[in-house]
Amino acid sequence: ALEEVFPVENPWLRLADVVLTVAPVEGENVTLRWLFAGGEAIMLLWTAWAIMARVLKAICGQCCRARKRLSLDAAGASPGPAAEVDPGPGVTSLISENESVEWLNQGLKVLWPHISKAVHQELIDNVLPKLSQDMPSFGGLLKVQRFSLGEGTPRVSNFRVLRTPSGLKARATVELQAAVDIEFSATLATVGISAVQLSGDMEIALEPILDEVPLFGAVCIGFIAPPDLQLEFTGVLQVANMEVFQSVLNTLVVQKLVLPNRVIVQLAEDSQVDVAALAVPEPIAVLRVAALSARDLLAGDWHIHKKGTSDAYVKARLGSESWQSPTAPPTCHPSWDSSNDHFFLAFHDELHLSLDVYDEDKFSAHDHLGSVKPLPLRDAHQHSRRLLELFTTSETTISADKQGTACGTLRMQLENYNLTPGELGLAHSLVVIRVMRVWLPRNYGSRARIEVELNENKQTIRSGTATIVKVKKTNHDEVLKQVAERCLRAGQDASATAQLLGITQDDLGLLIAAPTDAAGRQRQIRREASRGDHADASTSAVDKQVEEDSLEQVVLGGAAHFIERMDGLGKQELRLSLSGRWGGTFGTYTVPMTKVLAEPGFCLPGPIWFSVDKAGEPK
Repeated sequence: ALEEVFPVENPWLRLADVVLTVAPVEGENVTLRWLFAGGEAIMLLWTAWAIMARVLKAICGQCCRARKRLSLDAAGASPGPAAEVDPGPGVTSLISENESVEWLNQGLKVLWPHISKAVHQELIDNVLPKLSQDMPSFGGLLKVQRFSLGEGTPRVSNFRVLRTPSGLKARATVELQAAVDIEFSATLATVGISAVQLSGDMEIALEPILDEVPLFGAVCIGFIAPPDLQLEFTGVLQVANMEVFQSVLNTLVVQKLVLPNRVIVQLAEDSQVDVAALAVPEPIAVLRVAALSARDLLAGDWHIHKKGTSDAYVKARLGSESWQSPTAPPTCHPSWDSSNDHFFLAFHDELHLSLDVYDEDKFSAHDHLGSVKPLPLRDAHQHSRRLLELFTTSETTISADKQGTACGTLRMQLENYNLTPGELGLAHSLVVIRVMRVWLPRNYGSRARIEVELNENKQTIRSGTATIVKVKKTNHDEVLKQVAERCLRAGQDASATAQLLGITQDDLGLLIAAPTDAAGRQRQIRREASRGDHADASTSAVDKQVEEDSLEQVVLGGAAHFIERMDGLGKQELRLSLSGRWGGTFGTYTVPMTKVLAEPGFCLPGPIWFSVDKAGEPK
């Protein structure tokens, strides 16, 4: 019977919820529900067990080191300086980067064929359509002709596990050097990739911690900073197109996989975890950056009757965000106005600030003049207004010197700001608009975007910003319906069938007659009403409106951030414009910031009701 209900060719590659019904004992009907975990769940449990084993080993090791330190102190000796860095407030280090991670590298070898298939599908679903759209010179949609990631597997190092207030986080450096065989083709071009090099620091978060199976609500995966991704191309792709292809691919990686953007794999039910909220992490700090001056820069432009000069500008990058200063007049000793500043939002405590100086050229690629060694976010303010030495890199093509040669100095203004929710800053404050989900009439499609405007600055939040993957599970109602239909076809009466399934005859009628999702909803409401729990039956005004108007939920999982001066914040208005899949604004919401500032904790909670003007009738 189970083989007919669950036509699974390979049960180790999927999850199946199996309902096992036991015959009545002493007049009581007993129903046991077992979760048969497939390959993904087994690998997750195996990984969790391996991490727990490493945690126990680390704890035992710390106890041994503590006993050793006590004996050394008693003898008058010193154990030496601590090698580990404090990961930040509220964070406890469970496994240090000195622990061996060979067990994890071996696990990646086992998973590599499955990862290859997943990457192949992601290319088809999301990457190639975006590349085709951004590169019209290919003449149409790119299609995969060949795809193989080869035998080279990623190597993990610097692995550590941290206990955070919301869950567990594993951080590691991931490196990949692989000979691959990938080919895409379109009407006018063929693109081949023969080798891939990838290096970056990745974070895997298990959060929130639950008191019931599956113990964690979701797995969140992302890079702390943009990884170094290099591709070797083959085929008839022109050099110019290679650079565009590489640039578009890097942009996609940043948009999907670099904090605050990350892939979220939902493990628990919707009632146990709000994945849309996980997709909008809170920033932990703000870094103000302004270019001041530079000295002794390389000359990017040469003149016949005078010395060479450079039209210099500074490009700063922190995490997934970048900023470019204004271009200074031609000179090798430029200065900039410090009022042209930028506020970076930091979503991780291990970020580094990258500073590069370029020479702007109107008719060719901009020349790289030098780079500052990356500055840790925590220590960035200590380098404010100090001379930062510039060094040549592989990008510095105008210099004949080898990489790492000094090529001038740079002075920056760098200021760190800690964020305290519910408090206003003295000069500036961060205004955050978090959009988890919207509800639209079904005829408007399943995509949406919200344009947020504050003080003439605009930001857009689109559906698809968050990459949320739900673990597929078999529908219990579908299984019960199939079992009930088989019992009834076999001649068993409705009363015995309902008793066998552990439901009432009324519920059995709903199960057979209605779609499984609607039947399940009706039975849930009936059960809650029968036990006097009307909270979920009536719920909130949003749920009523959703049921009455047949609205469809669209998950956005994005946020808009504005850093505003306090002297003008109370005079501004916040405007949100809601658009559907086909464009065109059909809903607006406007609120004066004075109303937000009057709220407890300066927080205006949702839901927000958009005013829709259609055919002159507000709705």
